[in-house]
Amino acid sequence: TDARAKEEILAFFASHVSALKNIFTRTQFTTYNKDLRYSGVNFVVQRTSIMTPQNQFCGNTKRSSYCNEHIDVSNFLNLNSMDQHNEFCLAYIFTHRDFTRGTLGLAWVGAREVASGGICERHKTYMENQETVPKSLNTGIVTTVNYGKAVPARVSQLTFTHEVGHNFGSPVC
Repeated sequence: TDARAKEEILAFFASHVSALKNIFTRTQFTTYNKDLRYSGVNFVVQRTSIMTPQNQFCGNTKRSSYCNEHIDVSNFLNLNSMDQHNEFCLAYIFTHRDFTRGTLGLAWVGAREVASGGICERHKTYMENQETVPKSLNTGIVTTVNYGKAVPARVSQLTFTHEVGHNFGSPVC
């Protein structure tokens, strides 16, 4: 039933945030110049939204861009970033899309030097291809499928944690 599916999806979100909290609350973080240490970073789910082909109007002319089955991972992240997420420090989309080259997730990397992207970043205008584009760069995406197979929960939990690390400023490895 729809109610049961919603319950399972919310439990999935809860397990991922719990795994994220288990790592972040136990970790002592140090800034790059070693002048600041902090620990006990915590996370809570403030709002969830479950997208379906019906509520994204995939069957008609009002279809959402999320309906595009062949969108690449960068453009999928950009879709999430186009929405204004000022009420949240992070805004993630979990999906079951098989992105190319084994990509399991993608997020904007927080960077103090350029003041764009990362946790709690506000929706603002950026220049792209000589155009101004409003974006929220406090975003990321995680998929639960890779090369046609569902990934184990622990893999997607670690992917989520890895991507949130980028939002905090950890460089791309």
